[in-house]
Amino acid sequence: MMRELLENFPEGQAVYVFTTEGHVHVGTIVNLIDDVVFLRAPDGSTQINLNLADVSGVRAYLDEPEAPLP
Repeated sequence: MMRELLENFPEGQAVYVFTTEGHVHVGTIVNLIDDVVFLRAPDGSTQINLNLADVSGVRAYLDEPEAPLP
């Protein structure tokens, strides 16, 4: 099920990936090979590798502009 959710995001899509340990990773989807999810961190150079069994959720990252201060 989680594999299908990840495959529905286009390669290069920025996502939040939630893990079974309570961690939240932000990055762009680079690849999904066997049971490993490959992400690129927002800095553009750090690679994040997660075991698919440790992924509990995923959602698109939407960069919303900050509201101006009053």
